[in-house]
Amino acid sequence: MANTKAPKPKLRDEKVGFKPRARLLLLLGDQLIRDPGIAVFELVKNAYDADSPDAAVTMSQMTEPDLGQIVVEDSGTGMDFETVTDVWLEPGTDYRLQQRAQGITTARFHRVPIGEKGVGRFAAHKLGHRVRMITRREHHPEVLVDIDWKVDFAAKIYLDELAIRVKEREPEHFRGRRTGTRIEITDLRNAWTKSMVRDLARSINAICSPFDRGGEFTAGLVLNDHQDWLDGLLDTSKVLNYSLFRAECLLNGASLSYTYQFTPYPGMDRLKRRKIIRKGLPLKFRDGVIDLDTYNIGPARVDLYIFDQDPRVLALAQLADRKGLKDFLNESGGVRVYRGGIRVYDYGERGNDWLGLGGRRVNVPSKRLSNNLILGAVSLDPEKSQNVEKQRGLIEKTNREGFVENRDFEAFRDAVAIALQHIETERNLDKTAIRNAYSPKKLREPVIEDVTELRQLVEAKHLTNEIGPYLDRIENDFLSVRDRLLTSASAGLSLSVVIHEVEKGVAELVKAVEEDRATQRLKRLAKHLAEMIEGFS
Repeated sequence: MANTKAPKPKLRDEKVGFKPRARLLLLLGDQLIRDPGIAVFELVKNAYDADSPDAAVTMSQMTEPDLGQIVVEDSGTGMDFETVTDVWLEPGTDYRLQQRAQGITTARFHRVPIGEKGVGRFAAHKLGHRVRMITRREHHPEVLVDIDWKVDFAAKIYLDELAIRVKEREPEHFRGRRTGTRIEITDLRNAWTKSMVRDLARSINAICSPFDRGGEFTAGLVLNDHQDWLDGLLDTSKVLNYSLFRAECLLNGASLSYTYQFTPYPGMDRLKRRKIIRKGLPLKFRDGVIDLDTYNIGPARVDLYIFDQDPRVLALAQLADRKGLKDFLNESGGVRVYRGGIRVYDYGERGNDWLGLGGRRVNVPSKRLSNNLILGAVSLDPEKSQNVEKQRGLIEKTNREGFVENRDFEAFRDAVAIALQHIETERNLDKTAIRNAYSPKKLREPVIEDVTELRQLVEAKHLTNEIGPYLDRIENDFLSVRDRLLTSASAGLSLSVVIHEVEKGVAELVKAVEEDRATQRLKRLAKHLAEMIEGFS
């Protein structure tokens, strides 16, 4: 029998293109965007780039996904047929990026475009399965686009097989000389709850900086149903009136200049206003000086409104809704970042302590600022805070959650922290004056001042790593217990029991720190005290 060999397969060497699947666009909207607040933010940002003075977000029947609707509408320049087909329907387009690189600004407000990735428009899929866009540019017909994410994208495997219908028509919505863009989202992904709507309202209110001097762009939320869900939602501008300490800082190159003001409440007749101006202070950090110019970051303005949440200090403000103020600061406090007057998420959100304020409070909390004591904003120039060609400076992440954490961002963060420390020092002088002026004995914090002294002793004994976290729990939980009991009818007896037990526990811990260097015993005592306060809570 003849010995036959199988033919040797031919080795291939070809150039093969990528074949993006249609579901890629679903992933961009669904998984790249974290939550509905950021999704709405992306759509509102498009209104800013379209040179619109405002953007309105309207929600209807949001508790029923099949019937609900979310509408985002602006009165900007709008788009014609070619812009829709060649730019809006092109994922990853560099249209805005090229405008920035060429120094092209908008005609009416002379804005530098803030969009650059070409994926923000797909955020609509995070909100609902069906999207209808109506848009019109001046002297052009109205353009209509309908997208059904479930039907259109499920029927096609690859992106080049997908065809979206784009239709021109005589103006029906944007009649006369009106221009703009309207995005209608239906077949909602989720039923909305009161909590979700309130969070969305806070996000929309925070899109524009409350410290923007121009005020050329506004965004708002309108509810066609459940209007009462927004009751009691404090406005930032009203909250700012109750700040005691205010500062405006300018970070320019390697220097810091600031104006600080202490503005006592009208009821604080024992104190005087104080204003301090400092110029040309070096941005000293650790062993060197930070020069923002070397990191492609232009001047940055830092506005800070700082509060004192001590109940007896707030009483001097004669504020009717003290709880509302404290809740607002706990929910919305922090230092946010804005570029061109539009927010960069998610700095200043709960859980993002980008300036490390929480860690700095471990040793001396009474002298350190925390996020729930500040309403602050860092304002950046969109042209000077990023070098598009060199990809240097502050570059936004594709998922819209802050800047890429490169060396430039680290320098920016450290420079802002330096400014905050200077203002913190000024604030401490006036905070002490308040307590001295209004009877130190009455304003002395039982337990809290004992814990502060204990922190200093723990730090001197180099036991911060072992004991510090427990002291933080003790302070936070005690404040929670105290505030709750102070609002109850039978507070006196209950609070005295808590204070007595906690002070006794703190005294035992102080004695142990002074006499015993055995870490296990100290940790056991600290843990016991923390758990006891948690039990009271």
